[in-house]
Amino acid sequence: MEIPNHLKFETWEEVRVWAQSNQHTLPNLLVSQIMKIAQGKYPQDAFTLGQLASKIWMTSVMFERIGHLDTKDNIAYLGCWIGSLASWLSIIFHPYRIYGFDSDPEAIAMADDFNSDMVVDNWRFKGVVEDVNILDWSAPEFVVDGELITDFVPDVIVNTSAEHMSDDWFLSANKDTMIIMQTNNNPRFHGHINCVDSVETMQAQYPMSATIFAGELITPAYTRYMQIGFPA
Repeated sequence: MEIPNHLKFETWEEVRVWAQSNQHTLPNLLVSQIMKIAQGKYPQDAFTLGQLASKIWMTSVMFERIGHLDTKDNIAYLGCWIGSLASWLSIIFHPYRIYGFDSDPEAIAMADDFNSDMVVDNWRFKGVVEDVNILDWSAPEFVVDGELITDFVPDVIVNTSAEHMSDDWFLSANKDTMIIMQTNNNPRFHGHINCVDSVETMQAQYPMSATIFAGELITPAYTRYMQIGFPA
């Protein structure tokens, strides 16, 4: 069944039921990750029902509309926080490498720890301490563990936190880079400096030359907007 581009839930219980029954639910986390979550090593805000439902929505649409990425593809995961989406992206889409970018060194330390099985496996995931707004995403250069990376050009940019940053990351992306992004309409949350109020506003602010998907997920606390496509 095709996932609609408009989902509305009046209560969090409705969100929970939908998330559990979705035909493309999140893949199983690694045992090591489950143990780390149980030990309380990470912020609880990273695993709220709203966060999980948003990622279920994203990965489901990706699976339905895109399918598996080529194994040579590289993913730039912007505003990755603790990198909770990395293992899901890797399990479903099998990219060659995922770099997770966040300006907070503590967040990147947690991201590398949470995804440690992928870090030790030839950096299938690796966290990077960088401000995503000052990188040129057509040819980004950054330092990882003292190594200058100059040959990483993302085939896909995943950004689930566009409300936390300016639009500069989008404006510098290559026209043939697939953009998978989410933002929302609630400026009352800490760090939400760039919200939008509709799908149409999102599309005008982040114009695509080709749109694969655009839609909204309405929850009791906020509406999350998502689009997938190639920048205009």
